Amino acid sequence: IHVIPIPIDYDFFAQSAEEWKTEICGKYGLNTTDRLILSVANLRPVKNLKTLLRSFAIVKAKIPSSKLIIVGGEPVSNLGLLSPTKPRLNHSLELTKLASSLGIKNGVLFVGYQNAEELRKFYAASEVFCMPSRVEGQLLVAGEAASAGLPLILSNLETLTETYQGCALFHEPMDYGKLAIHIIDVLENPKLGKNLGSAGRAKMQNYRPTIIHAKLKRLYENLLSH
Repeated sequence: IHVIPIPIDYDFFAQSAEEWKTEICGKYGLNTTDRLILSVANLRPVKNLKTLLRSFAIVKAKIPSSKLIIVGGEPVSNLGLLSPTKPRLNHSLELTKLASSLGIKNGVLFVGYQNAEELRKFYAASEVFCMPSRVEGQLLVAGEAASAGLPLILSNLETLTETYQGCALFHEPMDYGKLAIHIIDVLENPKLGKNLGSAGRAKMQNYRPTIIHAKLKRLYENLLSH
């Protein structure tokens, strides 16, 4: 079995500009001193964002200047467009209600879908990337975040530990307490975040499209030679 990953546009997401955080903060009413925690996901239950919200409530109590930014919108499947007989889901409303009940509504920003140009600004502005998914493949957005130098905090699914070992901290998907500890550790220990971020950049350079293309080319050439 040959496993060849999906390429990551490292050169695009590795770019950064000092003014990007100022731009993001100004656009969404944040302070440039806020500690920004980022997650990028379709608003589906499988992404386990309720666990992220519960962990953020702990983080917010410990680090009041922390803010959680969730990039992504409701997928088409939630809107009932693909199967009109299925009830329409409104997971974003559930998440908003949970944030309110946890007392963190003012600390959580749901910014909806963002194109790649805007998304890399969020990566550049943030200090840590979190994704507590219950099911995942390669999780391309984690690769993009790692390319931007962000430390990763991910659920300990085999697909994620195999891909991001060395540049991420891992937790059981439903363990919001451990997730909160990891977030606090990264925010309070700049050296830890820097080391994870540097390891992520180094790892993602091997996911450049040209490198993945070369691997595919060699694989097909080997198959054709037999």
